[in-house]
Amino acid sequence: MFMPAIAVLGVVYSSIFPVNRMSAESGDPYIGYVFWFSLIASAALLGACALRRQMPPITLPHVRAYAILGIVGVALPVPLLTYVAPKVPVGIITLELALVPLLTYLISWLLRIERLRASGVVGLMFGLAGMLLVLVPDVGLPDPDMVGWAALALVAPLCFACANAFATVFRPPAASSLVMAAGLTTCATIMLAPVILASGPAYVFLLIECLAEAGVEAGLPRELSDRLALLTVAGSGQLALASDEPPGTLRENVTSPGGTTLEALTILMAGDGLQPLMTRAIAAATERSRELAG
Repeated sequence: MFMPAIAVLGVVYSSIFPVNRMSAESGDPYIGYVFWFSLIASAALLGACALRRQMPPITLPHVRAYAILGIVGVALPVPLLTYVAPKVPVGIITLELALVPLLTYLISWLLRIERLRASGVVGLMFGLAGMLLVLVPDVGLPDPDMVGWAALALVAPLCFACANAFATVFRPPAASSLVMAAGLTTCATIMLAPVILASGPAYVFLLIECLAEAGVEAGLPRELSDRLALLTVAGSGQLALASDEPPGTLRENVTSPGGTTLEALTILMAGDGLQPLMTRAIAAATERSRELAG
């Protein structure tokens, strides 16, 4: 059971870079792509851990290792690669990622994990020289404007190399590779979640403002209207989280035929109501995200 899971994960990993570039070129928000990639990877790895009955321990040494490796190995380099992807030929990024073993050797020597050997020094020199040659305009890069982006992309293999070396330093005794991989990807997903959710709360806060203002316009005292609006949104969110029903069904369950709620929903669900406004708002946010991504 374990080997097929590893094979599937290998196929997923090999598809990261072409899918990464297609996502970036299509204008999808790069941080959203990274979050979902991390979430799916952590879910797959946690599933493999559950099958082997080796769930990641939640102790201080383990959590520290998950956090450090999650930041250095996923949360920093993967968004960076996704951001740079449309600006540099994919072949250049692939060549830069080939430096990971050499950089791992160098960092391991600096951390006194590995001893410096003549063969390693020669390999490191040739690898770095080849990378510098690739970065020369009109030799490896078709456009001089790409030099800065290609240089920025080098941070990613450096991060991966640091993660490889740090794994030796911070890995708790007896922690399997599967457990560590599941822990660090889960930790990276948790770290990326606030970035993804940064816009969502603003929309809900505006809804609370609008509900409260409408209550005041209808004659309620300001303090009471603010409180009712807040409790309405909070209670509805808790109900939705606790229920297995979709939001549409929950809405129908609390709407009495011919009642006041239905009368209000008739306006909110009209052709020029809430849904078209929300669609336009998300489209505007997505377009701005593409502009910021370059």
